Amino acid sequence: MKKVAFFLYFVLAILSITSCGAGKDNDSAETTMAAFYDALKQGDVDKALNNCSADAFTAESREEWKSFIENNLGLLGTLNSYKKESGWNINKSTETGTTITMKYDVAYEYGNTTDSITLVKDDDDVMRIFSYYRTPKSAKYIDNTTQAQNVTATYMEAIAVKNYEAAVSLCNEKALAITPKETWIEMLSSTAMHTGEMSGYTIDEAKSSCNVGTEGGVGFGNYYTIYALSAVANGEVKETISLYQEKYDDPLKIIAHSRE
Repeated sequence: MKKVAFFLYFVLAILSITSCGAGKDNDSAETTMAAFYDALKQGDVDKALNNCSADAFTAESREEWKSFIENNLGLLGTLNSYKKESGWNINKSTETGTTITMKYDVAYEYGNTTDSITLVKDDDDVMRIFSYYRTPKSAKYIDNTTQAQNVTATYMEAIAVKNYEAAVSLCNEKALAITPKETWIEMLSSTAMHTGEMSGYTIDEAKSSCNVGTEGGVGFGNYYTIYALSAVANGEVKETISLYQEKYDDPLKIIAHSRE
């Protein structure tokens, strides 16, 4: 009976030690993540990256991490708040040591993401970030890219029925100051004569792209590039349409259209 009692005590002692160690690692991971997100709230990417393990920069350099995070802030705006979504998970392996994977709901000025972060225990027993992935839950740059595709569709439909006035009405005033309305209409008309009647078009949604908060041909703002393929009497025409808005929620207007 004494042997059984001693064995149970020994097992419970091991479980207690393991749980205590796991708790310390989890506390360390949460402290690291708080420092990481608090730095991002201040817009200080370099300070945020100080919470990464040196091992994090093996596959991708610190500069590549910095570029990714700065691009994320550029698209989504100021980081407003963060909240841990799930509990913690510890995985021990001989190759990477102790790792903890955590998920956070993060709210930005212009959207929300779910972040998945894996932290690794460094030689000083501090848990530091090893990998960082974000999944947008909602984002204005995604909504506006869809809107840009819709404006492009309206533009292409007007061209298909040769309603060039309607097509050009979707153009930005600054763009029309560079390429006057009459010149734009002449371009569309002459291209139609060369290629023949348009019977349809498809927008390549996967290739759509945006550059938010950047300097471009008509000034500082948000730029979107949409690609389409038109079916015409003489074959196919590749269409590249560029759109612009000064800031989120402003109307999206066409600023350029190239055909080949």
